[in-house]
Amino acid sequence: MPFPIHRPRRLRKNPAILRMVRETTLSSDDLIHPIFVCEGKGRKEAISSMPGVFRQSIDHAVADARETHRLNIPAVILFGIPDQKDARGSEAYNPDGVVQRAIREIKSAVPELGGFSPAVRRPQIIPDGSGQRDRGPEGGVGRY
Repeated sequence: MPFPIHRPRRLRKNPAILRMVRETTLSSDDLIHPIFVCEGKGRKEAISSMPGVFRQSIDHAVADARETHRLNIPAVILFGIPDQKDARGSEAYNPDGVVQRAIREIKSAVPELGGFSPAVRRPQIIPDGSGQRDRGPEGGVGRY
């Protein structure tokens, strides 16, 4: 006997219910490609916990962004791995930080590509031992 035997129409009663239960569609418009940037030139190191994902220098990140655009993916999200870290997370807002330089290079090479960059700051205990949390600039996601 062919499937389905009975096709109930109750889920097609009105447009609101139909929107909620219709087939899910996924296209390249729904994707954001993550790029992990690090200092240096010509660097591309595999991230073992994420197969197919690399920590790469800005020159490789620009090439990756071009390929992302060619694949019709509308945006990237940049995560930076700075060489220097401090208790305030100051590289997150350094105008010459690795992510900030990567943004400038990528926007210069692929101006149509959208992007995001979280200002990742892990709260640190202040080195004076007071037990107070650092009250530096708050992290957030910036669009470029």
